Amino acid sequence: MSATRGFDKAVKKIAGMRKRVLNPREALRAIGKEARSAHVRYFRSGKSQATRGGGPPKALWPGLTKKTIARKAKLGKPAKKLIFDGLLWKGYTYSVRSNSVLIWNKIKHAVFLQAGIGVGKGRKRKKRFIVVTTDLKRHDPKLLKRINLIYSRFISTGKVR
Repeated sequence: MSATRGFDKAVKKIAGMRKRVLNPREALRAIGKEARSAHVRYFRSGKSQATRGGGPPKALWPGLTKKTIARKAKLGKPAKKLIFDGLLWKGYTYSVRSNSVLIWNKIKHAVFLQAGIGVGKGRKRKKRFIVVTTDLKRHDPKLLKRINLIYSRFISTGKVR
């Protein structure tokens, strides 16, 4: 009799796992939230604006030029890379699809900064630009590990935390 209960329990667990694999939206929301938080941390992690720092742990952003540092100081802006008025890091968001999550920045000029083209009056923008994505395996393996943990926990237990 106990063998049957054990079998029924296993079948029920597998059925629950199948259901969660087919509809992982809850896990994807948690993954989107985690990835968005990591992107915000990238902005806050730079120590000195003149040296490499900030950005994903294994793909640090380059330092600012002396001219840019002086201009930001003169304007009373924060001494952090890519933080002028806070719009860029506040602009990170995510959206969940049926089986994927997209992390993106809703600030229109973010693509120009990401491509190293720059923004502002008098700047000539190239018509083509390369959008740099974060390769989690190479650039932020700890974030990838957290994402994998969220997903595997959700599939096996139905919980994201």
